[in-house]
Amino acid sequence: MSAQGSESGYDRFLTVFSPEGKLYQVEYAYNAIKNSDITTIGFRGEDSIVVAAQKKIKDKLYDASKVTRLFKVTPTIACVVNGYIADARSQVQRASHEAASYKYKFGHDVPVDILAKRMADINQVYTQKAQMRPLAVTMLFCGYDAETGPSLYKVEPSGFYAGYHAIAEGKKSTDINNRLGTLINELSKSTDSNAGDSGQDDRSEKDTYQCIKNIINVLEKVYDTKIKETDIEIACVSKSSPTVKILSEAEIGEYIEKMHDEDD
Repeated sequence: MSAQGSESGYDRFLTVFSPEGKLYQVEYAYNAIKNSDITTIGFRGEDSIVVAAQKKIKDKLYDASKVTRLFKVTPTIACVVNGYIADARSQVQRASHEAASYKYKFGHDVPVDILAKRMADINQVYTQKAQMRPLAVTMLFCGYDAETGPSLYKVEPSGFYAGYHAIAEGKKSTDINNRLGTLINELSKSTDSNAGDSGQDDRSEKDTYQCIKNIINVLEKVYDTKIKETDIEIACVSKSSPTVKILSEAEIGEYIEKMHDEDD
């Protein structure tokens, strides 16, 4: 049997490994995300965390205010999704349900890492049963934890999850992640020398701005174009303001204008 014939046989079965040790349906879910026409990205600072998604309106008849990949799972946890938006909305709804169930049982808000682990466990079950299919969506969860500080977690279709300093998914994610890795290394070397004595609110605001600036700078370099406020949606959480804030276009425009003023 040819290799092509072997693959075409095994990719019909979600629960059967190919001789190469692959679950093709899971890999196809990853391909669907990688072939997405947008980029989602998260960046964790010292006191703040920011997640963002490119915003593309495919049809002029759409109401742009209703097109989003940014969601509030709880008042203190944001989620940005990439992949099939129908799958994504279903998973966000499930995440909200799991967060509410956790609070009902334990009397306090679910930590970001616990929610990410729960959603990863659910995704992993989807790779075991033939009557299900892997959901073609990656989820970036962010929030501020009183014990561990700012948290950024990615959940994948296979059930894998992990915490990150910064991560991008979707279009051109490989190039963006390479730049993010370089940027994180540079920032880690300069952290101590940049420590200041400013107040907590002021420090969190500066940290949030820096995270937004890093995200926009990386996107502009990889895409070789200027980002406008209508091209991106951004949510942020910080130590001084642990409630999720989804920025308006006007607020994004102010950040972009401030960045360009500094560059001039």
